[in-house]
Amino acid sequence: MTRERLRRAVPILGVLVLAWLIYRPLATLPVAVWDFREFLPILDAGSGIADRYRALLDYYAGHGRMNPLFYLTFVLQHAAFGADPIGWQVVRFAVMAIDLVLLWWFAGRLGADGWGRFVATALFAVATPVVGGWIQLMAEPLALLALLGAAHLALGYREAPRWPLRAAGIVGCLAVAFLCKEVVGVFGAVVVLLAVAGWPIPRVPAPVERTRVIALALAALLVALAVGAMILAVRSGPEATGYGMAYGSAGLSPARLWHNLVATTLPVRPEGRAALALLYPANLVLVALAMLGLHGWRPADARVRGWALGLGLLLPLLGALAYWPWPKFDAFYGLPFFVGPALLLGGAVTVLGARGGAAARWGRGAALVAVGYAVIPALRSVDAAAARLRLDQSAAAIIARLGPADTVLVLGPTASDRRLPVAAAELHDYAIATHLVAADRAPTVLDVPCERYAPGASPRYAYLSYSYGCGRFPEPGLRLASPYPWRDWLTLTPHVDTLAVDLDGAPIRALLQAP
Repeated sequence: MTRERLRRAVPILGVLVLAWLIYRPLATLPVAVWDFREFLPILDAGSGIADRYRALLDYYAGHGRMNPLFYLTFVLQHAAFGADPIGWQVVRFAVMAIDLVLLWWFAGRLGADGWGRFVATALFAVATPVVGGWIQLMAEPLALLALLGAAHLALGYREAPRWPLRAAGIVGCLAVAFLCKEVVGVFGAVVVLLAVAGWPIPRVPAPVERTRVIALALAALLVALAVGAMILAVRSGPEATGYGMAYGSAGLSPARLWHNLVATTLPVRPEGRAALALLYPANLVLVALAMLGLHGWRPADARVRGWALGLGLLLPLLGALAYWPWPKFDAFYGLPFFVGPALLLGGAVTVLGARGGAAARWGRGAALVAVGYAVIPALRSVDAAAARLRLDQSAAAIIARLGPADTVLVLGPTASDRRLPVAAAELHDYAIATHLVAADRAPTVLDVPCERYAPGASPRYAYLSYSYGCGRFPEPGLRLASPYPWRDWLTLTPHVDTLAVDLDGAPIRALLQAP
């Protein structure tokens, strides 16, 4: 029995090893500019866990944000690791690894065979919407852990002899997910639907089951209303003027909804038009296998086809709708909802595998191709993110060596769709938060248009330009470079790109001449 369990665990262990090799949680990297530059000073100033937690809640409430359980993890990790990035990286990897195990288990309970479970979890591990969960601080992985736990409890809920405990577990997991990331709560509606629909085949509840259905639906609704009231209270406060208040501020655009749907559905989102993204091999294989594996009607395939199509299409649609009012959507927001397309691939491979012969071989081989072609951009994203972290830290270290009488002008494009990833204020705050310089010794750092570059304008002006912002200076006083490798997906030819920051001006040249 132990040998059989080990044999069955080999695929998920293989996926975890693949994730370890791609995301390298023990790599020596700086902490990220984003988030850390905000909360590290708050946590460093606190006198205890409770005091730090209250201060953090107050700070984020001022930005219209309310994810209290996620913020609690900041406090606990800071207490354990301080600003040591390795500890934060390992915890992040562990949460994502648990998500993978739960997804693998969940796919099996839904009826996926061994190959279906393997390709579903492998694709989820490397897909573009999911990469961010491995390499940056996000609430979505923790929320997904709770949602997948609730989904496991939901299967067979109506038939469970101890259904009140099962209902309490489902509602508790949903509450945890809401309090980690409120927007992913729409995933909870799918969990409740799984629980009340009946298992393994949806059916009208018998009279004895109606109490169970009504009890769970009402409890889940009460949790959603309670969390919604908390969010409204935070957003309506007089101090709520920051980041989170952008939700709903830009109206509802059909183009944004389409962009969101593509980002939550496709394994890879290459640059360019959304329609052309379908031609990328990983995306093309997912669509083709879904059409080939889930078309037609065979009674033996009904159960797998039902959940694969239902979850595969419903989850990304709900994610796209939930973020429709959010004008700052990025692919990583789709992390929890990509469970659907991953299960869609697993279901298609399972159905093709049941047909045997060439259908099984071609289906499994094509799914492996999809995973392989998703690995290529995942590796590039990881290495590019690491290069950017090193570059930002190097730039902040140079800024920290200037004096309080100096002014650093960070050159950037003025078009709204070409903002720099790191703003001047963020670099300034990051240098202080990571103790590169004391607040009263830091120079002024300002964002200015590219045209402001004039190195002889003032002896107190230093100029900083990212290579992907305003380009490079003709003769910089100092150039910081951060290379990273990547492969072309069409030819697999290796390349090296370099992110760079040019610095110039009298303070920079004086700094270089100092002993």
